[in-house]
Amino acid sequence: MKKALALLLAFAFALGLSLGVIAEEEVLPHIYMKTALNDAQNNLTVELYTDGKKWTALDFGLKFDPAALNLESVNVGSKILTAIDRGGYDFITMHRDIAESNSAGFCNFVAAVGNETCNMTRYAGPVAVFTFSVKDLTKARASLDICLATMVDKDGNALLDYTSYGPSDPPVAYESHQVDLFRYGDLNRDGKITIFDATLIMRSLVGMTELNERQSAAALVSGRAQVSVFDATLIMRYLVGMIDSFPVES
Repeated sequence: MKKALALLLAFAFALGLSLGVIAEEEVLPHIYMKTALNDAQNNLTVELYTDGKKWTALDFGLKFDPAALNLESVNVGSKILTAIDRGGYDFITMHRDIAESNSAGFCNFVAAVGNETCNMTRYAGPVAVFTFSVKDLTKARASLDICLATMVDKDGNALLDYTSYGPSDPPVAYESHQVDLFRYGDLNRDGKITIFDATLIMRSLVGMTELNERQSAAALVSGRAQVSVFDATLIMRYLVGMIDSFPVES
């Protein structure tokens, strides 16, 4: 215990800073989602990409937890807009406006590019960018459900097989994913749990710094009501391999 505290004090002035953690994953076949959390602005950016398929029409949506997230804006990717300019009988239709989307916890739209085929690889830019404000700063994770109703080529042929996602009319590819709003033990939001995070707790306990709401939530690795030396000690035990998870996660 004394050695752990000595290590904490030795690193008392070594604190890391981060604008957020960026994560990318394949959420449906050929559909990728990239998320980035900006701590300074309390914003979560969600970018959706298609990869490996040339499509002419796309109908998809994003279901979210309105108690944790508030949809601020939706922007269509620039390459889709370019294809729409060239394609002729083209349109983008949002089924709900921002206020309706927040009320329903669901935002979806159709993009059709007429005679122009969109070869949207991940390197060509996102299909759409959703920006959310984080309403509940103490919530560690938020649910995002990706729904894809249509992806067709210029001849009207479906480009994805929806059969594995269950029957529906029209067929819908649907996957639920959890997005980290913070990681327990990672107070400085650098994507890692390090000595700096334990040091930050100790600095706050002796009045050398003040934790914000999200940092306080991330510090409560013990699952107790208030941040204490015990939380810093648990992080130290995690770092030296004495535990592989925190009590709050069990």
